[in-house]
Amino acid sequence: MIPENQTKKLKKLREEKTNYLRLKFNEKIDIIPWSDDPVELISYALSPTQISEIALYDGNKATVIVPEDQLSLAIGKGGINIRLASKLTGWRLDVTSDNSK
Repeated sequence: MIPENQTKKLKKLREEKTNYLRLKFNEKIDIIPWSDDPVELISYALSPTQISEIALYDGNKATVIVPEDQLSLAIGKGGINIRLASKLTGWRLDVTSDNSK
């Protein structure tokens, strides 16, 4: 977990950088905390999706299990969220609902 004071600083930084980039380049951008722990990094990259479990495999592959009602949020329109999270983390991510176990 991130300490509360760090969370507030990160939120303020996010807002400042997001507003700047939106004004300068008309782009939406998300800033996430970095972690050397792949599970934590993947969960940050897919935020605000609620994640039930992340299973890591050889070759930088991971399966992300989410509740059924979070599946569309994790995948995103046309798969954009999961593609961006994969690029950001460097892991090949597969998303499935916890109902399809």
